[in-house]
Amino acid sequence: MGTVGCAGQASAYGEILYMEIDDYYAFEYLAPHLEKLDISLNELNDLAAQLAALDEVQGIAFEGMFSMEVQKKVNANGGIITMQDMRDLAVSARADCYHVVDAADDAALGRFYAENDFIPELDGVSDTVFKMLDFAGIGRMMRQGENGVFVGSLYVLCVGELTAAPPCPKELPPKPSHLFRLTLGLHPDFKDARTATLNLPATEAELSAAQEQLGTLEWENAVVLDYDGVIPNAANFADLPMEMNAFNSFSGAVRDIPFPDRQIPKLKALLEQFEVKDIGTAMQLVEHLEDYNLTPKLTAGDCHRPASFHDGRTFGGTVAPSCKPLCLRLRHHQGGQRSSLALRPTAPRRLSAHAGADPAIP
Repeated sequence: MGTVGCAGQASAYGEILYMEIDDYYAFEYLAPHLEKLDISLNELNDLAAQLAALDEVQGIAFEGMFSMEVQKKVNANGGIITMQDMRDLAVSARADCYHVVDAADDAALGRFYAENDFIPELDGVSDTVFKMLDFAGIGRMMRQGENGVFVGSLYVLCVGELTAAPPCPKELPPKPSHLFRLTLGLHPDFKDARTATLNLPATEAELSAAQEQLGTLEWENAVVLDYDGVIPNAANFADLPMEMNAFNSFSGAVRDIPFPDRQIPKLKALLEQFEVKDIGTAMQLVEHLEDYNLTPKLTAGDCHRPASFHDGRTFGGTVAPSCKPLCLRLRHHQGGQRSSLALRPTAPRRLSAHAGADPAIP
C-alpha cells in the first residue's frame, strides 16, 4: 500500500484529498514508480482503464516492456518512469510492436531460436552437432542483443515503436447538464447512418422527436451507439433501447432523488451489491433508498454481508470487482490528520463526464 501524489485534488466540499492505492493486484511492480509521481485521480483512472482492457498475453507484454523501459531510465542516469510512459506502454501492449515467446530461460530461448532458423550460422549443421550446441549461451547472446526480458515463463521482445497514448488532462471532466445521454442509431440491417442524441429523462415530445430523427416509430429498430450517465452500469439492468420508456421513468426518479450528491452513490452501491439485472428492481431501490445506510468507513471485507429491505426481506451478495488492476482509497486531509473516509472503485472504467461531480464521500 502506498500514497501517491495528488496536488490540488479536492472533494466537492473543498477538502484536500490524498490518494492511497490499497492493492495493485497483478501490477504490484508499478508501486514504487507510481508513488514517486504527482498524479491526479483522472490520470490514475485512465491508466487503470487501460490496464483493465489487457488480456493475459497483453498483460505479460506490458510487464515486459515496462521492465525494458525502467532499464532504459536506469541507463540514462536515474530518469523516472512518467505517467505518460505507463499509458504509452499500456496502449502499445494492445498493438503489434512486440513478440511473446514460450521460453522461461536462456536455454529455452536459445533452443527456440536455433530450431526455428533464426540463426543463419546454424544452417546445415548435423543433428549430432545441433545437440551439442550451447543453447543457454545462444539464448543469452540473443536476449542481450535484443534487450528482451523474461516475464515468468515467457520471453518478451519489443520489435517496433511504441504507440503514444492520447493526452489525459489532470482535471476531472465538468459535470454535464444531463443525467443520462444516449446516442442512438438504426439497426445495421437498415444500412442507414442516421443518429439521434437523447437526454434522459425526456418528455414524450422529445422521445417522439428522436424516433422521427431516426425515421422509425419502434425502439426495437434502434441500437445504442454511445451511453453516458450518472450510473455507469445502467446497461446491466436495462435493455436499451427496447426498455426506453421504463428507463426514462427510472431517469425521472433518479432526477427527483433528494440530496443526490449523497444518495446517488448509495444507489450505485446497492445496484452492485444486489447485482440488479432488471429495471423494476432498480426502480424499487430508488424508491427505498432511505431504508439503507451507506457507511464509507467499511473495508472490502466488511462489505461481505447481507442487506435488508424495510419489510425484512434479505438479499445476499457481495461487492466483488469484475477486474482489479488497482484498488484506490481517497482520504480527507484536515489539519495534517488523515481520516479513514474511503472511496474504493471496484472496477476501473473510463470515467464518464459525471465522475468529476458525483462525490462518493458523504
